Order: sequence, then structure tokens, then C-alpha cells
Amino acid sequence: MLKAQSLRNTKRDMLSVKISRFFRPEDVPEISLSLISQERLEMDFAEEPTPEVLSRELFTSETTAFHSISSLR
Repeated sequence: MLKAQSLRNTKRDMLSVKISRFFRPEDVPEISLSLISQERLEMDFAEEPTPEVLSRELFTSETTAFHSISSLR
């Protein structure tokens, strides 16, 4: 899922678009998930998340793209 967080004009006729992407655990590479699990162990979480909680878990990635306003016309 994608969500445009903000659209802004810059001083040089450019449009700044901030986009957030949301990923489910099955969309995240296994190596990344194992690093997250390792970090959770190191942080001494009180209890292991249940499968129900893990199924609702989302990961985010944010990026900003710049486009010339003239190319959008």
C-alpha cells in the first residue's frame, strides 16, 4: 500500500512528493525479519508477540521524490 504524505512546491519549480509504503511481514525479506527478531530479543521484550499480533504488523518505508512541475503539465 502506498500513501502520499505530502506534496510541496520547491523554489526551483520542482514538486516534492513524500511517499510512505506499508509492507506486511510476508513482503519483507527473511534476512530483515531475522534481524528484527534478533533486535527484539536484545531489547528484552516482556513477551513474544502472538501470531495474531504478528499478522497485523506493518513495516514502513518512506521516500521523497522530486519532479519538475513542467513535466507534470
